[in-house]
Amino acid sequence: MEDFDQVGQRYKTLLGFGKFFSFMGWALVGVGALVFLLGFLGVGGSRSSFGGNQILAIGFLSGLPLALSGLMMVAGGQGISCFVSIEHNTHVTMLAQQAALSFLRGQTPMPGPSTNTSLPTNPKVESMPLTTEAPREVAFHCIECDADLTEQEAHRFRGEVYCAKHYEKAMG
Repeated sequence: MEDFDQVGQRYKTLLGFGKFFSFMGWALVGVGALVFLLGFLGVGGSRSSFGGNQILAIGFLSGLPLALSGLMMVAGGQGISCFVSIEHNTHVTMLAQQAALSFLRGQTPMPGPSTNTSLPTNPKVESMPLTTEAPREVAFHCIECDADLTEQEAHRFRGEVYCAKHYEKAMG
């Protein structure tokens, strides 16, 4: 199975872009927080230059949206890393399913860290055909032979459930 470093090699540009995007987002958060704090601290002070308070008020009002935009950029960059991780997990799961399926079909041994062959085998599983059919919904058991019966196969007589063979005997 692949190591996560190999996934990093496969998606090197995408992961690099995500890291760059996150870095720029954090820088924007820092600048926005600095502008917000400078505007917050400077609005109440007296300024002798023309328009000094208005410039600081604009800084105060624009710093918060700037920081929030930076947080959105950070979330986007981390979302890229998240999607690459999801792809890696999906790929590993697919490889594990392929290995398990080939093991169940008896084609290859199940790969894994231990090769313990002392575990008992289940003959029912080994002889079970692999199909895409839905499993039978067993709902009843014959009172005579304890056979598994579906709703369609069950025959009722005097409050008891029978299979087709024993239903005829009960009726006769």
